[in-house]
Amino acid sequence: MFVIFEQHPLFRPLILHARTKMVSRDLCFRDALHEKLEAYIQSVPEADFERFLGEKSQSLEQQLNDPETLAVFKRLKDR
Repeated sequence: MFVIFEQHPLFRPLILHARTKMVSRDLCFRDALHEKLEAYIQSVPEADFERFLGEKSQSLEQQLNDPETLAVFKRLKDR
């Protein structure tokens, strides 16, 4: 199923967009460089900085009180 998705021309822009976002944010926020994806690195928009690191970002306590986020944390813990 994944091979079919990857080869379908309709989904190619979505895959490229996801790769670009992942590698750019990982490098910017975590100092993690994915060498195979190095060609996809772009600058991270200022809005993303505000969302993840600025005053608008939620504290860990707020995230844990959010039921939706809590469910994600529980799923990740169970992996």
